[in-house]
Amino acid sequence: MPDQIVFLLSKRREYAQLLQQLQHVVPALPLLMQGLTRLTHEGHFWSLVLGAAEVGISAVVLVAFIRTLRGRLRSSNSEGHGDGDASGHGAHAAHAAHAHGVDWVDIFLGAMLGIEVWAHWFESGHIKRPTVLLAFVMVAVGLLHGKIAALGNRRRALRIGDQGISIGNKFGARFRLNWDEIASIDITDRTASIAGVKGRSKKINLADLKNAAEVRSALLAARARLSPVAEPEVTEPA
Repeated sequence: MPDQIVFLLSKRREYAQLLQQLQHVVPALPLLMQGLTRLTHEGHFWSLVLGAAEVGISAVVLVAFIRTLRGRLRSSNSEGHGDGDASGHGAHAAHAAHAHGVDWVDIFLGAMLGIEVWAHWFESGHIKRPTVLLAFVMVAVGLLHGKIAALGNRRRALRIGDQGISIGNKFGARFRLNWDEIASIDITDRTASIAGVKGRSKKINLADLKNAAEVRSALLAARARLSPVAEPEVTEPA
């Protein structure tokens, strides 16, 4: 049988990525004000064109980030109201739809950095080469977002197969236990832990997962594959 692969879709990791993106979005505000100043105080044609570009790209970046944030919040709320296995599969499907597309916020951020380079050159006659490089990187990351997300998810995923169970760690290594090396699989409402007969163990924070129901279901099925506990003997009455 092929391995069962279940992504561990961390809410904390997603919020950290949004916060990191927000750090790049914040400069859109001063760029917007700078563009408005050019449009209202300067009359040169190219200055007006640059001002319009600054205002336009800043507004696009802000709107795109707000829409992304609202989409993530809506997704989290809908998952929270689901029940049973369906919520897990819903989270998995919603994440897959996002992961296989491009990240327009990063692409627009790359365009914003390009306009910042243009503005600096317009004012000083010098090109900010590091910013040019960063702009290309942001666009590339946005275009390759789906592939990057898929690789990261597969590296961290829970895998259950004929050999045993493995779970990805933060730094690339995997926690692996064969079936005969597993002592127990304990599952509560908020956590799940896999303990080995030699003392090795791995804990999963289910409360942090968007698809906790899907992960819980997979681990329950895995626990059922462990050696069953011997049934108590039934003695005939004398």
